[in-house]
Amino acid sequence: MTPSVSPCPRTPSSSMMEIAQKRDPRRFSFTYTLSVWGAYITSVQGLEAHPKDSTYWQLLSNGIPLTLGAGCYAVSHGERLEVRFSKYKL
Repeated sequence: MTPSVSPCPRTPSSSMMEIAQKRDPRRFSFTYTLSVWGAYITSVQGLEAHPKDSTYWQLLSNGIPLTLGAGCYAVSHGERLEVRFSKYKL
């Protein structure tokens, strides 16, 4: 179970994840890097995504994959944000 965080209007999902991590890093922790496309999640709970393994962290809202990244997608009140370890096909 991950911490519940209530967003302010137009709060980026990466900011919400930082708040959850600060509240209880034993229950939720993550790392990210910044690129020209914004924040890219590199690990969650110590599990790292690796391009050589075709793995990444996928963001979902209420079970639906997002088309925007962690630094661009604004979370709404009552929304359930999920970070799922995924593998893409080349």
